[in-house]
Amino acid sequence: MNIGIISGFFLLIVLSGCRKYNEVVVGQYGKKVLSEINSKTSSSESKIMLTYDRNDRLVGYTTTVTLPENTSKSLVTIKYNDDNFISEINSNEVYKLKFYYESPGVIEHTEEFDHKGRVVVTHSYHYDMKGFLKEIIDRLHLGDNEGTFIKNSYNYDQNGNLTVVMAAILHPGSKNFVPWRETYYKEYDNKINILPLSMNHPYIVFNNLPRHNSRKITSIDTKTGAILSIFKNEYVYDDYGYPLSLIQRGYFGSSELVTKTTYKYK
Repeated sequence: MNIGIISGFFLLIVLSGCRKYNEVVVGQYGKKVLSEINSKTSSSESKIMLTYDRNDRLVGYTTTVTLPENTSKSLVTIKYNDDNFISEINSNEVYKLKFYYESPGVIEHTEEFDHKGRVVVTHSYHYDMKGFLKEIIDRLHLGDNEGTFIKNSYNYDQNGNLTVVMAAILHPGSKNFVPWRETYYKEYDNKINILPLSMNHPYIVFNNLPRHNSRKITSIDTKTGAILSIFKNEYVYDDYGYPLSLIQRGYFGSSELVTKTTYKYK
């Protein structure tokens, strides 16, 4: 089944422990504001340049990807509502993600639109009694997968760091969700995760606990127990705990992909 359509045009998927609402913090943590991300593999390079308004809200970023055969560039713009929360994210003025809130800062659902302005996926948010994100249920609206639901369930450790995401799928005509994939986040450090909230699915405003970095992420097939991927992260930090670089080793069966990333601040 092809589910790449879900949030496929948003580039970074980084998850940490999160509550549904606390305060507006986008892009800036302490004294440093992330301005540039450069990544390189054996066959490609990418550069992400971040743009902020005078209130240090992230309002957009450009991504340039260089492959041996060509170079491509994409632009993401971010809009905010009167309560200072994200209202809309656009990619190349073609793909769009709209936000709907049940109260200020508490996302009820988001809608993902394709280049023809059609709703492709609806993401519904559900929270536990402590206000932590418990589930996101995606409903697919178009194509061969129309009417399919995908549920992601989130679990956390005592520090609020994400530990497990469990994915299950419900096909049209079925009565129950079928477990599909489990992703485990382990070996957290005590440093700073600096990626702006508005670049990260599920775009939740995190709680005021430190947001740390996982050094090992493993995905397995729930049905067979087979390992789908393993990512091992090696960070280098400055004296204040901000990441300067990352070497990520991704293992997919017998193949390995090494990505080297550097971070710059303004």
